[in-house]
Amino acid sequence: MSAQWSTPFARSDLSQLAGRAASAVEAASALSGISTRLKPSTVQVWESSSEMTFSMDLAFVAYADAGKEIREVHRNLLKLVAPSEIAGMVLRSPGPTPLNALSNSIGLSGRRISLELGRYLMLEDVIIKSVSCDMPSMFEKNGIPISMTASLEISSYFSCFTTNDIDKMLGEVR
Repeated sequence: MSAQWSTPFARSDLSQLAGRAASAVEAASALSGISTRLKPSTVQVWESSSEMTFSMDLAFVAYADAGKEIREVHRNLLKLVAPSEIAGMVLRSPGPTPLNALSNSIGLSGRRISLELGRYLMLEDVIIKSVSCDMPSMFEKNGIPISMTASLEISSYFSCFTTNDIDKMLGEVR
């Protein structure tokens, strides 16, 4: 996460206050090495904060059926970042949309993705920004890999993640 700050008063200085004598103030400033900028004009003002993002690496190993334990998991992970098609033409968001409640009734909603990591973390309406899967060169007799590692880049749906969101995400110790 990060916070964005700006200095909206940074252009305010003594020469602006001097009016007609501005050029004399600027010349005196240049000769003396003293800035015409006033310290109060350098205050920073918060503008916004960024979304909460993190990476997660997952490991999968097939114990009984590599088709279900590797191939299906791989397929489902890739679907988290791919749009779906409606009538072969209209693309549906791979994640949540601002109009999920309304669009559910007309079949145009995006998918609502939630992430729960045990009793540690719970995020509703996340965006999966990327999925990358690696498979070693060990295959079962049917030609399906017997293991896979997956890396996911996950982001909060709201671009300004607040202290309330952090409390809700990490919750109480249960």
